[in-house]
Amino acid sequence: MSGSACSTATQCYAVGTGTVGASRVGVILSGSGTTWTAQTVPGAVTSISTISCSTGASAMCSSAVTTATGQSLLSTTTAGATWSLPTTAIPAGVAIGPLWCTQSGTCLASTETATGTTTTGGVAVSSNGGATWAVPGGFPGSIGGISSLICTSTTQCLFSGTSTSGAVVYVS
Repeated sequence: MSGSACSTATQCYAVGTGTVGASRVGVILSGSGTTWTAQTVPGAVTSISTISCSTGASAMCSSAVTTATGQSLLSTTTAGATWSLPTTAIPAGVAIGPLWCTQSGTCLASTETATGTTTTGGVAVSSNGGATWAVPGGFPGSIGGISSLICTSTTQCLFSGTSTSGAVVYVS
């Protein structure tokens, strides 16, 4: 499993990638920590790398996923009963890392864009649960890979990662 998140003390999700025959598939398990149930994932999903959930009984959970057409965001507002993919994928060439979403559907995701041998870190923003994304630009300086993201609101986040001079922490 590559990520986990809880929307309540008794509703948690674990995500990752598995295989069925010769095919890679995304895997989502839901449960309370003592028992887990496999969730139905849309067939186009070939891997799931991270998950974030807002809190509360009607929480929104979102996962960064890979499909044949690129990276996208898989989400549920039904406690995992149904998971859906948006019609618009993450912009080409942008890899999604850790993400954070509110119950209202605003999502922030750390991104990495590779140009030649240079990787630039940035943020992708969605205000509609991942249906559309904007990538407003990279971080200042030479910040590359983003390894973690913690937000307290849509305007206050802490990112950590690496730069050409070593480890870095960035506060928005």
